[in-house]
Amino acid sequence: LTGDYEGGVAVYAANANGAATPVRTIQGALTLFSDEYGVALALDRAGTIYVATISIDPAAGQVYAFAPGLSGNVAPTRTIAVISNGSGNLFAMDTDIAGNLYVVGLAPGLPLISTIYEFSSTASGAATPIRTIAGANASLAAVRGLRIDAAGNIYIAAATTAQAPYIAAFASTASGNIGPS
Repeated sequence: LTGDYEGGVAVYAANANGAATPVRTIQGALTLFSDEYGVALALDRAGTIYVATISIDPAAGQVYAFAPGLSGNVAPTRTIAVISNGSGNLFAMDTDIAGNLYVVGLAPGLPLISTIYEFSSTASGAATPIRTIAGANASLAAVRGLRIDAAGNIYIAAATTAQAPYIAAFASTASGNIGPS
């Protein structure tokens, strides 16, 4: 995943090493990457590739989903408009064992406060999240990394407003304005 107008996604064989050639790429005008910067990548168990973006218009973050096996200059299979949830800048994503997609959105402006959104595995368009984690108790300043474990627990890598890095965990049932576990 690259962050320029010539960007795209390159998929390599599991045993790739050194100056390997991708087994497939997703790149070109139909991908919609030409209008936006790709900043996060996730892959679900079915092989769907998710690309989160930051738009030139900071209020228009999108997640593009590409079905397993797609290659070349192809349009996304689905688009999730996270803008409807108030987050223009998307910085981290992961999927859980059920294929649900977790996206970290950063609201435009200061302070740098993030929200974690969980979308169903079939979410499309201006989808409503299954749940969100946000608020003062959640302490989600400037989240830059997100992982979901096999039990559904959520882990984030972030920085405080004073730029001190930290890692926090949320239980698989966490929702709303709740602090890390």
